[in-house]
Amino acid sequence: MGALANEERSWGIGPDGIVVGPKVASGPLPTWDDLSNRGSKAVPDAVIEAESKKAGKFRSLPLFLLMLLFAMIGTLYVRHVYDAQKLLSHVQQLRKENIRLHLERNRLNAEYDRITEPQTLVEAAKRLGLVEGHHYADDILIPQSGLIP
Repeated sequence: MGALANEERSWGIGPDGIVVGPKVASGPLPTWDDLSNRGSKAVPDAVIEAESKKAGKFRSLPLFLLMLLFAMIGTLYVRHVYDAQKLLSHVQQLRKENIRLHLERNRLNAEYDRITEPQTLVEAAKRLGLVEGHHYADDILIPQSGLIP
């Protein structure tokens, strides 16, 4: 590493396979005056005053109110999405309940029709010992043409 020790180098691998970095400057650390903008490379006071005037014109209240408005709109939107999902799940539950009730009604109607059909009633009446009453007339048949004379 003898020849590379005195030269500035960037990150890489040295000749002996060791990772080396840039040369670190030695000497005293900089003072606050060195770090401030008031040295020979300082920004002119007129520029600093102009920038501070521009910054003075900027009001934080409208920005805060705008950010608050966007936060409220975002919160309301997210809340709306969650409420819509909750309502949708409730509607789906009610639809399932409606289908179950329709099926129950159809089952009960079928059972009622089975119990009250004429053949079942006649058989039940005969088992009870009831006799068929007077036969007053034949059945009346209505023609399917739809026109009644």
